Amino acid sequence: MIIKRFYDEVYRINVTYVTNCTLLDFLIKHKKNFNIDIMNMLNELIEKNPGGFHSTFSNELGQIYFIWVEDKDDVPTLVHEIYHMINSIFEDREVHHGLQNQETFAYYLSYWTKKFINSSKKKKKK
Repeated sequence: MIIKRFYDEVYRINVTYVTNCTLLDFLIKHKKNFNIDIMNMLNELIEKNPGGFHSTFSNELGQIYFIWVEDKDDVPTLVHEIYHMINSIFEDREVHHGLQNQETFAYYLSYWTKKFINSSKKKKKK
């Protein structure tokens, strides 16, 4: 199980990325961090057996943008979930995205994809 936390200073957001585990294993290990409503929602999701998931949660740190991808090497699913996350971020920050500023969205998608892929690589020993 790989869990990485990030803070984006541009949009002032907290992001949690979880990979290399089933969603059920993650929930079992971290269930104390979720209220009953979130647990019920996640249990329903587990029954659908997805390869990835994005949502936003609130805790003492504020709002957290959360991405889980079962397999760290499943780049298409990762990019799919990042797409959802960026839509949520832009909507929450009232950032319009469309043909007029698609470069902003594309850059941010590349930024998070690279950040998540690099964070889940094993570091080589020196």
